[in-house]
Amino acid sequence: MAKTRTCPLCGATVKQNVAAHDCPHGQPCRYKVGENGMPIDWCSPECGDCPQPRRALRLAADMSLTDKAWQELD
Repeated sequence: MAKTRTCPLCGATVKQNVAAHDCPHGQPCRYKVGENGMPIDWCSPECGDCPQPRRALRLAADMSLTDKAWQELD
């Protein structure tokens, strides 16, 4: 059985060795890029329908965060 992971951009469950996949909305899962063609950050998906940022939502659900971690989320 192949190991799977959750894509930090779109939240899709993908095979661990698959670098390119489609997001749940059927678009290629890529970072949102600026005018220079480089990603604007490392947590914003190109697809406007995918929730963003996924990592902050996961951290906010964890009630064991330290005060410093909560300040970073703000």
